[in-house]
Formats: sequence, C-alpha cells, structure tokens
Amino acid sequence: MQGTAPKILVVALVVLALLFVGTLFMGNGQNSGSASDLSPGWIQGIQQSLARPQLLDFSEITATTPTGCLRSSTKTLVVAVNQTCAFTLAESSTNIRRLVFKISPTGVAKLTLSQKIQGKDAIEARQILPLSRGDSDNPDHLDLYQAGGILKVTCLPGPGVSQCILGQ
Repeated sequence: MQGTAPKILVVALVVLALLFVGTLFMGNGQNSGSASDLSPGWIQGIQQSLARPQLLDFSEITATTPTGCLRSSTKTLVVAVNQTCAFTLAESSTNIRRLVFKISPTGVAKLTLSQKIQGKDAIEARQILPLSRGDSDNPDHLDLYQAGGILKVTCLPGPGVSQCILGQ
C-alpha cells in the first residue's frame, strides 16, 4: 500500500498541471478564435500588491527635533523657514513604503532620508520639493525600505515663505 500512494500523488499532480496548461491556451470561451490572455486580472493584482509600494501610515512617523514639527491631527509636517526638523520613520515588515507629499504652494523644502539597508552603512537620498507642483497624477514622494530611517526636512527661504507645510 505504501508504494502506490506516491504514484497516485504524482499522477494527480501531472493531471492538474495538464489541466492548468490546457486552460491557459484554450481561453475562457468568451473570445473564441483569439489568443488567450496570459495575464488575467488576479495575476496582475498579485503583482501590483507585491511590487507597488504601500503608503506609509502617518502613525509610523515621530518627530525627534523639534517635536512641534509633526502635526498628527492634520497629518502634516510643518517646518519654519531656515529650520530643519528630523523625523524617525518606523521599521516595518513591508518591503517598500511610500511617503507621499503635497507641499504648500509657495514652499520649497530639502529632504534628506538616511537608511541602513540590511544592517549595512546608512545610505542617503536627497530631494528638493516640489518636483511636480500641481501634478496630482504624480505627487512628490519618497520610498522607504523595511529598516525605517531618519528624514530631515529643511524649509528653504523664498518670497512670501514663512513655513513649509508638507502633507499627504
């Protein structure tokens, strides 16, 4: 009896594989005479959820210096002109998280993100905002990896600017 169980399992797996391959090439019958779509919606959904960065939750941000720069109730970072505020971004099990910014109309901010990748030396990413003022289809953002990091925001002087307000 022990010798037949593995054989039955192998046969069942071969049959399932043949059925799977057959359904891929036969299509679902709605578009008869045309090629099968080898990228069904559920596969695309899995790809997008794995590859697309997840939005960073605002609760994962804490202000380190000065603490008044973080406004949790309005989900904004408020930085006075010529001031630098530092924020700690929490570690996560999510591979890539995205921090999306909308900056106040007259504001210009310099962002510096420091992260350790896989326990190695810190790397820095620098960015000046706004990159895409008024482009709602492609808002400014920083991608953050699992390890978390330190984000420093400096509000740069400009005409009529007293503070930079960055929000989601």
